[in-house]
Amino acid sequence: MSSEADSQKIKIGLALGSGSARGLAHIGVIKALVEEGIQIDYMAGTSIGALIGAVYAGGGLDRLEEFMHTVDWRMIASYCDFVFPRVGLLQGEKINNFIDRFLPVKTFEETDIPFTAVATDLITGEEVLLKKGDLVQAVRASISLPGIFQPVKFNGTYLVDGGLVNPVPANIVKAMGADFVLAVDLSLDVARRNVGKRKLKTLRRKKSKTVKKRRKSVTDEQSMWVFKKLEEKYRSLESSVKKTINNWKDDTPIEEEPGEPNIFDVMASSINIMGYHITQRNLEYYKPDVLLQPEVSYIGLFDYDEAKSIIDEGYQQTKERIENIFMAIETNGKTIQS
Repeated sequence: MSSEADSQKIKIGLALGSGSARGLAHIGVIKALVEEGIQIDYMAGTSIGALIGAVYAGGGLDRLEEFMHTVDWRMIASYCDFVFPRVGLLQGEKINNFIDRFLPVKTFEETDIPFTAVATDLITGEEVLLKKGDLVQAVRASISLPGIFQPVKFNGTYLVDGGLVNPVPANIVKAMGADFVLAVDLSLDVARRNVGKRKLKTLRRKKSKTVKKRRKSVTDEQSMWVFKKLEEKYRSLESSVKKTINNWKDDTPIEEEPGEPNIFDVMASSINIMGYHITQRNLEYYKPDVLLQPEVSYIGLFDYDEAKSIIDEGYQQTKERIENIFMAIETNGKTIQS
C-alpha cells in the first residue's frame, strides 16, 4: 500500500541560484515552502545557492538564519582574509571555517536530502557537479567568485563559482529525479542594478516593512576599509614590487565619486551581468515548472547585513506565488502527500 502511495507522490526538486548576498532570499523561500507543507526531495545549488542548499539539506538552516540576523558590516569584514592578489583577493580560509561551522554534516552522504553543488572547472571551462564526499570543500568551490576568492584545487584541477556555467541549476534537479522543478533566480533586473539603485532599495524596504536606515558615514567607512586593507598589503611588499604597484595605485587618499564602484563592485557586477544572460538562455532550454525571482537586485556583493529584508523578500514572494505552485503541482497528476 505504501509503495503505491509513494508512486503517486510527486518528487519535488529545488534549484537555488547564484547571487552572493542576494542568495539569503533562498532562506525565505525554503521557510515558506516548509510552512506550506511542500517537501523538497532533491536540491541543487550554485554559489550562494550551494551554501544555503547544503545547510538546509544537512538540517542547519534555522541556526544559519538566526546568525545572519546578527551580522553587521564589521563582522563581514572579519571574514575577509586578504592576500596579495595572485589568483584572488581573498584566501577564503575564513569562509571555509564559516561553512564548516554552519554545516551540521560534512559529507554529501550524510545529508537528509539528495544534494548537488555546481562548480566550474577553471582549466576547461566545464560544469562540475559535486555530489559525493567532502561537502565543505564542494560548497567552498561553488562560491569561489573569480578574482575575489582563490580557486579550490580539486582532483588535479581548479574549481571556481558555478555561476559561470549554470547560475540556476534547474536541469540538474530534473536529472536527479525530480518530477516537478522549482527554481529560484536572483538575477532579476541585476543587469540594471546601478540604475536608480537607491530608489529601488528604498521601495523594496518599504514593501517588506523592514526599513533600516544606514548612515552614509558607515557605508563610506565600509567601502574605504577594503582599500585600506589592500594598501596595507601593498606597503608590506619589497620596494621593487611596491614601485610596480604604485604605477597603478598611488598613496593619496581615495576619494570616491558618488555611485563610483569599488573593485568588488566591478568584479561582482561583471559576473552578475554575465550570469543574467546565461540564466536567460539556460531557462529557455530547461524551463522549471515554477520560477521564483525575488526582487533583490539592489543588494550588493557583501550586503549580508541586509539579511532580514533579503530573507523577507524570498519568503513573501513565495507566499504570494503559493497558489500557483499548488496549481502547477496538481496539473502533474500527482500529490504532495505521501
